[in-house]
Amino acid sequence: MTDQESAVFEVLEMPRAVQPTGQNWFYDWSFREVLADEIHPDTVEVYPWH
Repeated sequence: MTDQESAVFEVLEMPRAVQPTGQNWFYDWSFREVLADEIHPDTVEVYPWH
């Protein structure tokens, strides 16, 4: 079994989809890490990869 670590990030800006001519789409995200003391005690972590 391996150790796991989790982190919480807040989206600072909604991404816009950019598709340069003749190239693939990409999204430009802007995040900031939310520190442990900023998280409400009733928050439930959801692990969507199960």
